[in-house]
Amino acid sequence: MSNPAEELRRAREAAGLSLEDVERKIRVQSRYLKAIEEGDYSALPGHSYARAIIRAYAQCLGVSPDPILRYFEEKSQIITAGASKRSLPSRKERHARKERAKVGKPSLLKVISSKPLLFGVILLILLSGALSTLYFFVFSGSAPEGGESASAEASQEPEEASPSEESGSSRAASMSGEGSDVSLRLVKTSESNKHGDEYVIGNADEVVITIKASSESWFRARGGGPTGSVMKDGYIQAGQTETFTHSEWISLHLGKPDKIELKVNGYLVDTKEQKEAQTYQFRLDKKAGEKKDEDKQKTT
Repeated sequence: MSNPAEELRRAREAAGLSLEDVERKIRVQSRYLKAIEEGDYSALPGHSYARAIIRAYAQCLGVSPDPILRYFEEKSQIITAGASKRSLPSRKERHARKERAKVGKPSLLKVISSKPLLFGVILLILLSGALSTLYFFVFSGSAPEGGESASAEASQEPEEASPSEESGSSRAASMSGEGSDVSLRLVKTSESNKHGDEYVIGNADEVVITIKASSESWFRARGGGPTGSVMKDGYIQAGQTETFTHSEWISLHLGKPDKIELKVNGYLVDTKEQKEAQTYQFRLDKKAGEKKDEDKQKTT
């Protein structure tokens, strides 16, 4: 079966347009447009994003997208990364976790008061140890020397990881999905960040956001951060899909988050409980990117 996407190339050339001209018209990178024309769907970042690009490209040139979409579904080898199984916890769930954390562990005083017999045994052991030490000092006339034995014991004590390192790594692991190296971590919530919930994307070359509306909603996407230039804004209608890409950072504002299906680099961000307008920040993990570049340089 021939590649029906070749019709896009013929229509583009007949219209006297270059890939860069189409890129400016539909705001999709020319390398993705070229990949579609050549049938190289593995170069596209995601399944739903690829469908949106094909449809927008075909409509721009007045070509029917249906044959191309059917060919894409039959031949595409794109891995969707199981986005529906990797939903991030909603704000309601995060609040419930915080409440459970506040309960904490019972204090030592409560344990002692509830188990007086255990307290008595512990006290007896401590007193016995103190009396034995006192007897040793008084009757032997010498005290333990510091020297090598003390330093050896000190060197044998296990090193404990700092709380910040433990909590950060566990959080990153809990939010990374199965079947993909890409990860998405919530680093700041809207309660503590004036620019809304902030997420960090690891092991990715760019930020890719797709929104799909179940009801009419207003949106605005900015490239480069909360004060960056507006990539696109307006109303998205029910059943409509919009996709945005940026090399570093996308700031997204949604008028009705509960009416929007929000996907970020293959991850589904749960917005069903958010009834009011919200702003989100999605940025690449620069440290991870720098480390990745260093590893590449070492291998070469």
